[in-house]
Amino acid sequence: MSRLFCIRHGEGWHNVNFGLFGRKAYYDKEGMDPNLTEKGIKQAKDLGVQWKEKNDIELIITSPLTRCIETTKNIFGPVTNIPIISVDFVREYPASLQYSNRRKNRKVLEEKYKDIKFVNLIGNEDILWDNNNKYETLEQLNYRTKKFENFVLNLKEKNIALVSHSTFLMNFLFNTVDENEDKELKHCYVYHKNYEKNLFENA
Repeated sequence: MSRLFCIRHGEGWHNVNFGLFGRKAYYDKEGMDPNLTEKGIKQAKDLGVQWKEKNDIELIITSPLTRCIETTKNIFGPVTNIPIISVDFVREYPASLQYSNRRKNRKVLEEKYKDIKFVNLIGNEDILWDNNNKYETLEQLNYRTKKFENFVLNLKEKNIALVSHSTFLMNFLFNTVDENEDKELKHCYVYHKNYEKNLFENA
């Protein structure tokens, strides 16, 4: 039996701007791939102190979006001997249209975060993102989720941390999607998922 510890990123500036401007904040080009707020940084650092099972982690998987990478760095420290990999599968939904969910180019990420191995990023440019009024479908999200499940099942590590996003994790953990902000998962809270071979089950 292996364990996956699923964590939603800390508060980002897009979360603050949603409170000020509503959903249109997500479609603002100036808000592309937002950083954590000071509150979000504190949430991540606090989890890093309080989370007892952190010392069991053998591998960290993070979304390539900045708010998740910063959350990872603040939970585990700027320098860690735990391998960190980043995959496009665990991006937020929708992975298109909303600027808040558009990632930086792979080369930019690799240059900035040299200790992270960016694997399975779909191209240097973010080709998952589309600003031509093409909202990612639930079928496409389910495809990403299934691809990630298969990816995890092929890993040798038994204790894995996943730093991702509310809607993706909601789909991954509970097989549901609710974009109502009142239903979002908690920031920097650890949700568990146990798995064995080809069987996933909620802990």
